[in-house]
Amino acid sequence: MSVSTTTSRRSFLKGATAGVAASALGMASVALADEAAGDPNAAPEAWDVETDVVVMGYGYAGQASAISAAVEGSKVQVFEKAPEEYAGGNSSVCCGYFNIVTGEGSVEYWKALADGGASDEECQAVAEATELMPEWFSENIINADITENDADRTSKKFNGVEYPNSNKYSMMINFDEAFDGQGGGQRTWNNIDAVIKDRYADSITLNYDSEVTHLIQDPATKEVLGVRVQQGDKEICVKAAKGVIMACGGFEANYEMVKDFVMPGFDQFHIGSPYNTGDGVRMLMEAGVKLRHMAATEYGAICHYDLSQEYQQAVCTYNSGDTTHTVFVNKHGKRFIGENSGMGWPAHDKRYPYPCFNQENPSLEKANYPFWMVFDETRRTAGTIFGWSNTKANEGWMSVHGPVQWSDDCTPEIEDGYVLKADSIEELGGLMGYEGDDLTAFVDEINAFNENGANGEDPEFGRSLSENDQKNGVTLGVTDGPFYAIKCGLCYLNTNGGGARNTDYQLVDWNDQPVARLYGAGEFGSIFYHYYSGGGNICECFTSGMKCGQNVSALEPWA
Repeated sequence: MSVSTTTSRRSFLKGATAGVAASALGMASVALADEAAGDPNAAPEAWDVETDVVVMGYGYAGQASAISAAVEGSKVQVFEKAPEEYAGGNSSVCCGYFNIVTGEGSVEYWKALADGGASDEECQAVAEATELMPEWFSENIINADITENDADRTSKKFNGVEYPNSNKYSMMINFDEAFDGQGGGQRTWNNIDAVIKDRYADSITLNYDSEVTHLIQDPATKEVLGVRVQQGDKEICVKAAKGVIMACGGFEANYEMVKDFVMPGFDQFHIGSPYNTGDGVRMLMEAGVKLRHMAATEYGAICHYDLSQEYQQAVCTYNSGDTTHTVFVNKHGKRFIGENSGMGWPAHDKRYPYPCFNQENPSLEKANYPFWMVFDETRRTAGTIFGWSNTKANEGWMSVHGPVQWSDDCTPEIEDGYVLKADSIEELGGLMGYEGDDLTAFVDEINAFNENGANGEDPEFGRSLSENDQKNGVTLGVTDGPFYAIKCGLCYLNTNGGGARNTDYQLVDWNDQPVARLYGAGEFGSIFYHYYSGGGNICECFTSGMKCGQNVSALEPWA
């Protein structure tokens, strides 16, 4: 897999300085190409393709943007970096859960979620747009049953605070039966793809294997005129008479950017599309657009460290996974976390710092990362370890596309050496590389956990059994040999960093002035910052796409 590289600090500063120039709507004064020879942002002498609106990316935000613009009468060219069989970004492999936050109390709820990462005015605009989105979706994409919730369901809770009247609507999409059996995100994306190719075929042109490489701008005003696109060995220049919508997703698959922006020093891996390599971030720097939320990452799950490293793609559990008959230990054989879901493991949230990222003082040793998952025969036979990479999930890139798809019982992975197996805890510790005091500590740690677990206790971390586990006779402990171990790390679903937006979804420069004819949709500069509401990214994709398409279509063509 090829990984894009980030722009240098000098280029970043140059782009930021360029962003100070004022942007204005209206007729563009286009410089002659020979005056800016070699400048990839300069206009060509002739355009290869002309259209009203260019949409970068073909996930949910790109689909919604294209449909919205087409509904308003615009001609649209969509450029998708991936081949057709892998198109759709994270949208086509996500869970597909759709969380709509609307109603009188939704503005305050959005403010709480934004946590200072978006202005009150933007939160107000998002709340208002979200209320309009379900009916728009039903009329223009797929018919949906929209219901107004009963009084006892109209409030949402966040961080222990209740937000009355913030959950006004629920929406049930009436999918085409042709897509039954697919994962939630895959089914939704494929259904919308079919709608575009049928109902909007005359208005929307889809281009695959087409990587947008540069925005083309007026050199004086920075008004966006079009884009440069690489299609195989050929570069084309595309005129966007009304504007460009950047719905190009995040930078999850660009590990250099992840290390620079998110969590330096800890190798982590992405669950979604390998085509999300942060191309839009580089273009924003060239265009002088203000960046925001670059450290905002939706953590997702525990992953197989070595396999994920090998393929640069996460082989992972579904959220924290099934941790019955399982413990996690660090490089010295010690537990460092209560293994239950909700006791420190990520599940779309950002409860920093996770215990696995703790560093010992004064040595700064990363004792808890990577870490080991230790489990017994009862857990091995209970079902797949890495559910988001198992074919039954139909969610996550590995599950849908491979090349690694984890088995139901670890048998082939044990044979291939990706899961360690031993008849005793001490033997397993040796295979894991423990020696001397660390091996003794590991054996003592498991024995203590098992002894306390026999009484349903965990004095060190307070781990407990659910009522359902208790009814089914599940016990705390790793007691039923043989015993197994897997080296693990963390992975994430998506990044939320990208261009800063105003209330009209225009991307703005470092003086918060709009860059003319440039809009941002979806997770590329998402409103989500430190906190996240499950299913919220999908709702944001359709809401922002709806508004971007409407707003850009309302502009007069620049020529």
